Amino acid sequence: MTPELTDTIVALSGGVTNLDPQDAADNVRGWLGVLAAADFPHAEEIREALSELASRLEEGEFGPVTDLMARLGNLTIAAASSAPSSVAESVGALGQALHDASNQPL
Repeated sequence: MTPELTDTIVALSGGVTNLDPQDAADNVRGWLGVLAAADFPHAEEIREALSELASRLEEGEFGPVTDLMARLGNLTIAAASSAPSSVAESVGALGQALHDASNQPL
């Protein structure tokens, strides 16, 4: 698992309420950079949701954050099925962490 995936999963394991909004937005922007030229199933949808999530975090609009995280979790889990075998399990774990974090109360 890459350090970026590990760091993101660890951050999400504490739940949404324990995330520092600016640190979380910076993490999301980092993933946007990583995925900028990615071309795999759901890549564009993931980039759009990440961009919206970063904006919401930076603006302090936390109401839709859990819905966005659930959507990202579902898209990431779906993308894991077509990911290279070397990262598929890690991508799936990230998707599950996003989904799990979205189900925790704000």
